[in-house]
Amino acid sequence: MIEYELSNEEKNILNKMLGDDYILINHIQGKCYSLTEKGIYDYNSCFTPTTNSFFSNQKYELVTPIIVVQFYSYYIIKVKEYSELWFRGTQNSNGNYELDCCGDSLEEIIGSL
Repeated sequence: MIEYELSNEEKNILNKMLGDDYILINHIQGKCYSLTEKGIYDYNSCFTPTTNSFFSNQKYELVTPIIVVQFYSYYIIKVKEYSELWFRGTQNSNGNYELDCCGDSLEEIIGSL
C-alpha cells in the first residue's frame, strides 16, 4: 500500500498539466526498477526477457514507490531511494514497472511524456 499524500502544489501541477486524465494509484502489484549504470539487475531479470542486446544489457536498481500517478499508459513515480526526483515509466508485460527517465521536478517529468 502506498501511503503518501500529494501536496497541494503537486495536485495543482497535475491538474494544470494533465487535467482530469490522471489517476493516483495507491497500490501496485509489480516491482519498480530504475534504469541506472550502477544497477545490479539486468533487463531480462526484471522484465519480459528479450534477445535484443540493447535492452538485455541494460542495468536496473530495485526502488520503492512512494507516489504513483498513472497518465494513460505512462506512470509518474516518486521513489523512497531518490525522493528529490520524479521518474517516468511504463508497466512491462510481466507486471513490473520500468523507470527509464527522471527529472528534478514534477513539471519536468510531465514535460517528458
